[in-house]
Amino acid sequence: MTTSRLDKTEKLAVAPGHSSSQAGRRIKEAIAIALLVVITVAAYLPTLQCGYIWDDDFYVTNNKTLHDIEGLGRIWFRPGATPQYYPLTFTSFW
Repeated sequence: MTTSRLDKTEKLAVAPGHSSSQAGRRIKEAIAIALLVVITVAAYLPTLQCGYIWDDDFYVTNNKTLHDIEGLGRIWFRPGATPQYYPLTFTSFW
């Protein structure tokens, strides 16, 4: 019984312990994930051109604690320094 050269290359193309259906499934999953990322980026892309809205001026642009290094300390240690005492949130704005 002889094995053709084509049979040997087919056996080498699939990793040991994996079937070609598993490889196909991984490719489909990768394509689905990439498609999801592209759709998500496309959905949020218009927001990059937007400015601040509603109370953002009050909380971010006109908030003195966000403009200097001392403000970071006031955010954490002086509860009245920010409109609401959410130090982690205001630190993320900083």
